[in-house]
Amino acid sequence: MENPLSDDMTIRDYLLGRLDPASETVDRVDELMLTSAEFLENLGLIEDEIIEEYLEGTLSPADKQSVESHFLRPPERQRKLQHARLLSSRLANDADLPDRTKLLQIKPSPAPFAPLSSRSNFRLCTEIAAALLLTVSVMYLWQSRRQLQVALGKSAQQLTQERENSAQIKQQLQSARDLAQPSTAMLSLFQPSILRSPDESLSKLTIGAGTNKVRVELALISSSPRPYNLRLESAGKTLWSLDHLTPFTSRDGSILIFEIPATALPAGENKLLVFQGSELPTSCPFTVFKQ
Repeated sequence: MENPLSDDMTIRDYLLGRLDPASETVDRVDELMLTSAEFLENLGLIEDEIIEEYLEGTLSPADKQSVESHFLRPPERQRKLQHARLLSSRLANDADLPDRTKLLQIKPSPAPFAPLSSRSNFRLCTEIAAALLLTVSVMYLWQSRRQLQVALGKSAQQLTQERENSAQIKQQLQSARDLAQPSTAMLSLFQPSILRSPDESLSKLTIGAGTNKVRVELALISSSPRPYNLRLESAGKTLWSLDHLTPFTSRDGSILIFEIPATALPAGENKLLVFQGSELPTSCPFTVFKQ
């Protein structure tokens, strides 16, 4: 769409309700009404032109129907029409005053240029004062409306700026949170038979956005020095595996130390299957939480 600031016909069609309410043109005009004081001023001038043409009777039949069925729906435009009609009537009455003065002068009188009667003078002054008062009132209302529209435009701009600032602050906080998180997370697991209490039956692991890998220490009761095979499973699917891992052994048991890529660990319940050769695997469950 062309810029409505320079396209008066588009604004006129908008005011007369000839544009598709779902079109991009209407959305753009609505946006400029909230953000551009210059556009609001131009729109108000076109409103005045439509009202003036309506009062003068110079509108086409189609435009007149659009004015009466759509343009005059808002109460503020109805009030503007009433003020314009009253002002036009006052000005027309003032324009007729010289003719009425001439008529008074044609009447027989003792002097060729007899002054108007005090009653006529009072009426004339009253009409002029009323016209001036109405003009001042209309100008005051017009200026108040302009100031309100400008204030609304500035408020919309400030709101947009505050939203942008809020998004930037949120992004900065997320970046700082990512930097504060370690790249390596720690997970300690125990073979179920050596758990100290039922509360330790399910270990917990928290992974942040900046975590790249998880270092696992798994304690077993077996002291066998043979290598172990590892399988990471979740929801019945194998997500990661490691074979022939040599344990650290002592007479009290064995410890397996290894690393798992953080991307291989989904959120929720997971389990590590540990076994030697063809033996039945030992299952070590844990829960993953992702930030």
